[in-house]
Amino acid sequence: VTRLDVVKRIFREFVEQRPEDLIGLVSFGGYASVRAPLTADHRALLHTLSGVTIPGEHGEVDDRGRRVTSDELQTAIGDGLAVSLLRLKDATPKTKVVILLSDGESNAGAVTPMEAAKAAADLGVRVYTIGVGTTGLTKVRARDMWGKEVLADVHMTLDEETLKTIAETTG
Repeated sequence: VTRLDVVKRIFREFVEQRPEDLIGLVSFGGYASVRAPLTADHRALLHTLSGVTIPGEHGEVDDRGRRVTSDELQTAIGDGLAVSLLRLKDATPKTKVVILLSDGESNAGAVTPMEAAKAAADLGVRVYTIGVGTTGLTKVRARDMWGKEVLADVHMTLDEETLKTIAETTG
């Protein structure tokens, strides 16, 4: 089970428990992308979720026929949060919430996670964070020099402090 599989399961369970809410979906790798605007059509939202993937390795051709760039393999948490805030800024619901599912490691983007958290607080948007991942060696899918898919040991980090600070900053 990959971290993305876990994130998708958590998101799906959340959506299923909130049948009356408008919910959107923003994904973020090296850049943020609105996958679904705020919608009450949860069936369509979950269908869109099923198409969210992690890009392959740098230089590989992805499922849309494009070459994967090194930027796509990074994580822009601040940009993802900022794009979410832009979608919520003029929305009509009284309560505005962002659920951020991440390992907390941000290494790309124009907006830092803390800048985005402060902007969320200024807009009255609460950000709930859910840490996904672990700190230490973990198995990840990779390709060996012959292109065969293998499991490789990679050191990962779960930055709980960043996630806690974002949540605390926004109340």
